[in-house]
Amino acid sequence: MSLHLRHISGASAALIVGAIVAVGVAGPASADTITAYDSIPSSYSGAETSLGFGVTSTAELGQHVELAGSSRTVETVSVGFTSWACESGIWNDGCQSTAGGSFDLPITLNVHAALPDSDVDGTLPGELLATVTKVVAVPFRPSADPVACEGSAGWFFDTAAGECVPGVFFVESFDLSSLDVVLPDSVIVSVAFDAEADPGHSDALNVSLQTDGPTVGTEPDPDNLFWNTTNASYYTDGGAGGVGILRSDSGWGESGLMVIAIDVTAPVVPAPATPAAPVLAATGSDVLGSVGIAAALLLLGAAAIGMGLRRRAGAEHH
Repeated sequence: MSLHLRHISGASAALIVGAIVAVGVAGPASADTITAYDSIPSSYSGAETSLGFGVTSTAELGQHVELAGSSRTVETVSVGFTSWACESGIWNDGCQSTAGGSFDLPITLNVHAALPDSDVDGTLPGELLATVTKVVAVPFRPSADPVACEGSAGWFFDTAAGECVPGVFFVESFDLSSLDVVLPDSVIVSVAFDAEADPGHSDALNVSLQTDGPTVGTEPDPDNLFWNTTNASYYTDGGAGGVGILRSDSGWGESGLMVIAIDVTAPVVPAPATPAAPVLAATGSDVLGSVGIAAALLLLGAAAIGMGLRRRAGAEHH
C-alpha cells in the first residue's frame, strides 16, 4: 500500500490519504441447459412406426421415462411426430401439397409423476406436474411422386432418407421454463390433441415411435405406453382397466417407445471472481472502511510527526 500525506494549513486541515486497493469482481452467474432424457434418433424417416390418433380413436399417448443426472428443473420437452397430412387429397390417393405448407393444430404436452406399478395394465399416471398447450404448425407432407415411388401408391421420395415414404417426420419443442417445475426422477410424458379438429388434416397426424431405446436416461417399462383411446378392443386387456382415460397398456413390444427429449437447467454456479486493476480508495472518514482501523491509526501517527517537523522548522526559521 502506498501512502501520500499532505498538510493543509487552516483550522479545517485534513489528511488526504491515497490507498491502493485490489478489488475482486465476481463474474456473472450462468446456468447450463442439459439433456436429462433423449430417445430422438440421429436419423429417422417418415416410414418409421407411428401411431395415428385419428385411425385409432386416440386422444392422448404417453411414455414412462426415468431421467439421467441430478438436475431436474425442466426447460423444454421435445416430441417427434409424423405427418401424413396432404394439403388436398389423402396420403394414398391424390395427395397434393404446396412446398412448405402447413396447418395449425393445438397440441397439449403433459408431464405427470409416475406411480408404482406403471407397467401394470390400467395403472393411472400420478400428479400432473406441468402442462402447456401450443399451436403447432404441422407440415403437410410432399405431394405423391408416382414416378420415383412406382408401386407405393401416394408415397413420395425422401432425399434425406434415400427412400420412398408416406409421411414427414418433425420434432416439436414445448417450452416449460416459465413454470419453474422441478421434476422427480421418474415421469410420464404425454401429448394430446383433437384428431377431428381439422378433418382431413389433423386426423393424419401421428405420434412417432422408435425401437432403439434412449441414448440418455432409461425406459423403465419397454413393453408399455400410456394410452387414451375410446376403442376398448385396442387395449391389451380389452378395456378392463378403463376406456377413454390415459392409463398404462402393455403389449407394445419393441415399438413401444415415443420419440422424446427432456432438457433441464443445471444448478446456477457463480463464475469465479476476476481480479480488477488497482483503484484509488476514498479519503478522510472513508479510510476506516478501506484500509481498516489499524492502518488509519498508523496514518494519523505519521501525520502528527509530519506536522511536528513542519512546526519545528518554522520555529527555527524565526
